[in-house]
Amino acid sequence: MCIGLQGISNSEVARELKVTKMAASKIIKELQELGLVRSEKNLTDARSETLYLTEEGEIFNRKLKSIYADQINEYKKVVGNANYETAIDVLLQINHYHESLKLK
Repeated sequence: MCIGLQGISNSEVARELKVTKMAASKIIKELQELGLVRSEKNLTDARSETLYLTEEGEIFNRKLKSIYADQINEYKKVVGNANYETAIDVLLQINHYHESLKLK
């Protein structure tokens, strides 16, 4: 999750997820309804809110990170470390290519 312990604005969430602010707001609202995220008024900009993980959100985040790490380890067992790293590098290059097309 990009929200984390430091807090983040809705605009920053949208930028990190590469979605519109409206789409980010919808996702954030759903996370709030699930009790995973809370918002507080931004101390420096009253028009803005800062988002934080709730305690339940932090627990969920840790579980997801653990599952993610386990899955990566399984992939590495199947294809080996070098092949896994090569695959990730290739996928990142393909992603970068597609992102550059959007900028044109």
